[in-house]
Amino acid sequence: MSTVSGAASRPCADASLADWRDFDVARRRQMDAFATTRQWQVGKEFSLLQLVDGRQAARFKDYEWWGVQFIKISRLAFDHADYFRESRAPYRPAGVVVHLYTFIADPAHQHAKKLAAQYGLKFQVLPWSWYFPNGCMAGMYTRGET
Repeated sequence: MSTVSGAASRPCADASLADWRDFDVARRRQMDAFATTRQWQVGKEFSLLQLVDGRQAARFKDYEWWGVQFIKISRLAFDHADYFRESRAPYRPAGVVVHLYTFIADPAHQHAKKLAAQYGLKFQVLPWSWYFPNGCMAGMYTRGET
C-alpha cells in the first residue's frame, strides 16, 4: 500500500487507482470510436440551442440556457453528457450523448423524449453506456435532420 501525495496518514491502494485510470482510458477509447463511426470528434460542451442551430459559437441566449434552462432540466433527461462535434471545420455541434442512471425509473425515456421535442431534436437510445456500464443507459440527442 502506498500513500497519496506522500501523506503517510492517507493510505491508498495502488491497484484501485490503476483500475480507475484504465477505466478512464477505456472510456475515452469508446468515446473516440463512437465519434469516428459518425465522422464526429469528441468536443467541448455546447448548449442544446447551439445543437439545434448547428452553431459553433455561443451567443447570449446560450449562456441563459446554461444558467436557467439547464437547472430546470430533469436528470432523467440530461446527465453526464459527452459532447460531439463535426470532425471538419467549422466543427459544429453534432450530438450529445447522455448517461442516465437506470435505478431512477423512466424506462420509456419520456423525460428525454419530452426534452428532445421541446428543442426540435431527436433522441435515440444507445445500446450501452461507457460512462457507467450496467448502471446507466445512454441516449443521444441530435438535430432533427441527422
